[in-house]
Amino acid sequence: MTKTIAARFRSLTVLAALIGSVTLTGCASNRDDYQTADSGEIADPLEGFNRAVYGLNEATDILLIGPASTIYHEATPEPVQNVVRNFFRNLELPIIAINKLLQGNVDGFGTAVGRFFVNSTVGVAGLGDVASGIGLPYEDTDFGVTLASWGMEPSFYVMLPLMGPSSLRDGIGRGVDYVADPVRIVANNNDLEGGLFAVNTLRMMDTRASVDAAIRDVRANSIDSYASLRSLYAQHRAAQIKNQLGPRADK
Repeated sequence: MTKTIAARFRSLTVLAALIGSVTLTGCASNRDDYQTADSGEIADPLEGFNRAVYGLNEATDILLIGPASTIYHEATPEPVQNVVRNFFRNLELPIIAINKLLQGNVDGFGTAVGRFFVNSTVGVAGLGDVASGIGLPYEDTDFGVTLASWGMEPSFYVMLPLMGPSSLRDGIGRGVDYVADPVRIVANNNDLEGGLFAVNTLRMMDTRASVDAAIRDVRANSIDSYASLRSLYAQHRAAQIKNQLGPRADK
């Protein structure tokens, strides 16, 4: 029992670090208080707490996650990295399909399901991306976007331990995606926590390596890297939601 709990905790920790790397992607009472794609602003009433957590995240990244991802990137040939990335994206498709359906995007749901079927079979468990070649492109989304499609505003900025920049809405979305992820559920129900841990560790390395240049740029060229990251997060997330939802994002 203790061993199972420890394994799940390790998997959750690695997944949290992963999500923080990827990001470098409440109901409002006053829309003007929250971010837009143009302003890059988001309310930050917890700034003192958020800055403390940011410092912890930075130390963890500088001492552990960053160096490990650099080793992975330099030691792994690019074709192998592409195969790894294809595999990760295939694992994401079940939860993406669910969110597409909840957003009312039937076409997106069909694309995700079709892509998962094709790449899981012809693509050999997702190692190859056959689906893109037959008109089934990878389309990312998450429950935070789903909440936005239902009219929920980001509310306020939150810097989550290990998980990085977020908002109240997107933090809730991350939690729901984690709990509802069919891949995680199947792995946990079949005593595959160790395999899931290994997969999430490798995923973290790949994702962190892909955003290394952006992270270095923020650290080197920002007088206040915390404020810069907050602004970049708000702009990126607003643009991401608008891109995924299209005209529905303005409703």
